[in-house]
Amino acid sequence: PNTNSSSSSASLSKAPPSGGSYSRSFHLPVLGKSVVTMKFYSNTMGHLIVDGVLPIDEKVPYRSNPDGSFTVALSEQTQKNLGRILVQIKTAGYDETNDETYVVLVIASIFRKRLRLARSSSNNSHNHQNHNQNNKQKKKG
Repeated sequence: PNTNSSSSSASLSKAPPSGGSYSRSFHLPVLGKSVVTMKFYSNTMGHLIVDGVLPIDEKVPYRSNPDGSFTVALSEQTQKNLGRILVQIKTAGYDETNDETYVVLVIASIFRKRLRLARSSSNNSHNHQNHNQNNKQKKKG
């Protein structure tokens, strides 16, 4: 994580627009299919949602750096859960030119994958929420 905290970097940082939602479906060896969604509520608070072998649904404080990368504060529990399946999130960020966010994953210290999450329409966000609610209902019943 980048620890540069100069006051000028905040004004030059490249943050995704508030209210933006970015998503990508992908398949990884051993882990199978997952869908990663990143939502941005402000320039300091986001929401990471992962549907797949390791479900994550966590509001995440972050800071945008001048190069577009994020300094992210994942919870200790999420870091522990990722570690159990030998996955690390190395970095994340925003590509202003393509209006995409990205996450760099390392699996078992040997496989590295950069996921580019394309901006989602608001309809996809609602479908994602409905999908989660349907899955919760199925598990209860």
